[in-house]
Amino acid sequence: MIRSVQIVSQRSDGKKFFYDSGTWDLLQMTGFDFNDIEVKKSPRGLGDGDIITSERRISREMTIISRPKKINNLDTERARALSFHNLKYTYDLYATYLGVTKIAKGCYLETAVFPTRNVFKPSQLTVAYLCGDPDLYADSEDSVNMSKITARWKLPRVYLADTPLPFSTEERADSKIITYEGTMPAPLKITLTATGYLKGINITVGTHTAHIDIEMTEGQVLIVDSSKSFATLDGALVSYAKSGNYDFRNMVVDFGDVEVSITADTGTSYRTEIKYTGRYEGL
Repeated sequence: MIRSVQIVSQRSDGKKFFYDSGTWDLLQMTGFDFNDIEVKKSPRGLGDGDIITSERRISREMTIISRPKKINNLDTERARALSFHNLKYTYDLYATYLGVTKIAKGCYLETAVFPTRNVFKPSQLTVAYLCGDPDLYADSEDSVNMSKITARWKLPRVYLADTPLPFSTEERADSKIITYEGTMPAPLKITLTATGYLKGINITVGTHTAHIDIEMTEGQVLIVDSSKSFATLDGALVSYAKSGNYDFRNMVVDFGDVEVSITADTGTSYRTEIKYTGRYEGL
C-alpha cells in the first residue's frame, strides 16, 4: 500500500472517486513522474552521427491499482467503481504527495479492469488514463495585485473636522516581480480595469513588450490572456492592428523571477490584477 500519496478522480459531471480512502487502499500508481520525451533523428548525409530533428514530451499515461479494504461491502464498492469509470466522461486526476496537490486535466479512460473472482479473496481495480496534456497543474491560481494598500487607521487616531476618516490608501505599482516556481512555462491572465481615462497601454513580461493602441474610459476592462494570441476589451476582440499584430502567447512566466510592467501613455487611473496557474513536469 502507498500511504504517502492520495489520488482522487473527478469526472466531468463533478462526481469523485477516491482510490485511497476509508474503504479503498491505493496499491500502485505510475505515470505521475516526469513525462517521457520523444527525440527524433535523421542520419547525416555526410560524416558520423545523426541530426536531431525534433524533441517533444509525449502524452501522459497514468495507471492506478487499488482494492477494497473489506470484503463485506464488496458488492457496494464494486458497483460504485463500475458505474464511475465510464468512457462517456473525461476526468481530472488530483494527486497529493508531501502535502502538495497537482492535477492532470482532461484525461480519457483507457482501461478499467475489476475482475470477477472468489468473493472471499481481495480483488484489485486497475484503471489507466491517457492525458493529451503532459503538464500537471497546481490546484489553485496565484494572484498578483499591482497595488499597495496602506492602512491609515492606527492609534493614536486623528479626526479632522469636515474631513472623512481615511481608513486606507491604495498606491498603484507600475511593475512587479513574479517569483515562479513551476517547472514549465505558465500563461498569464492580466486584467486591467480603468478608473479614469487611459490611452495607449504598454505591457512588458520579461523581455517581451506589447503596445495596445486603444482608449479606455472608467469601468472598461482590458484582458490579456496569454493562453490566447489576442486581447479583449469589455469582452470584444481588440483588432490585431491596434496591438501591432503581437502574439500575446509569448507573455509567459518561466522558472525564477520575471518582471511584469504595465503602464499607459496617457492617464494613471487604473487597477491591474495578474493571475496564473503553476505547471509542472511531475509530482
